[in-house]
Amino acid sequence: MKNIFYFILIFVSIKNTFSQNIDSVKLYNNKAIFYYKQKNYEKALEYYHKIEKMHGISSALYYNIGNCYFRLKNISKAILYYERALKIDPNDEYIKHNLQLANAYVTDKINEIAQPFYKQWFMSLIHLFGPDTWAILSIITFSICLVSIYLIFVSNKIYIIQTSKVILIICAFLFTTCIVSSYARYKEITSKKTAIITSDVVEIKSSPDEKSTVLFVLHEGTKLFITNEYEDWYEIKIADGNSGWIKKEHIEII
Repeated sequence: MKNIFYFILIFVSIKNTFSQNIDSVKLYNNKAIFYYKQKNYEKALEYYHKIEKMHGISSALYYNIGNCYFRLKNISKAILYYERALKIDPNDEYIKHNLQLANAYVTDKINEIAQPFYKQWFMSLIHLFGPDTWAILSIITFSICLVSIYLIFVSNKIYIIQTSKVILIICAFLFTTCIVSSYARYKEITSKKTAIITSDVVEIKSSPDEKSTVLFVLHEGTKLFITNEYEDWYEIKIADGNSGWIKKEHIEII
């Protein structure tokens, strides 16, 4: 009886805490919207960051934070948060549009190497849904596979057996596609392999050493791909294929 009583107390405590958090998020969001409309972007940003600490990731939240930074002319931070929003919702046209506007202010105009068509096709496929939706679809298709197998073994009607075999083949293919897509989207969202330069000007070195050769210079807002790390250095590559080493203090992970 004691255990049940303690369980109820814990459940009520968790429920109350969760309800309080939801109420706080709503309050902070309303305040952020109010200050944004008043063009007090620093104050709006303060409340959006409070939500970020409490509520975790959200494409809408990152988009709003990006808008505040853009209004404050902090282009690197605006790009950082637009990129974070796009990782979660890669098909959102508003995020794409604002990211394009912010990127227009970036000094470095880098010609991106075109991706192979199969990689472009695969990325388009996995971006159709988020990882949770892909996971739900995989459960549904797997369930249909099980029903089809059951009918193949228990039915004595030829047309049911043949239809079930066709459905099994199709759903097995769809199940595999959903599993792969769910995993790929999850890895993409949780990846720590891309970053934005937040310092005004940065020298890219030939090795993780202050005394090493300067290969080229990059500026605030440029997107990087992290390939390796050593102590307080990252080995990076940019969109045109050039690579080098940069101090960690000059970038923020997307």
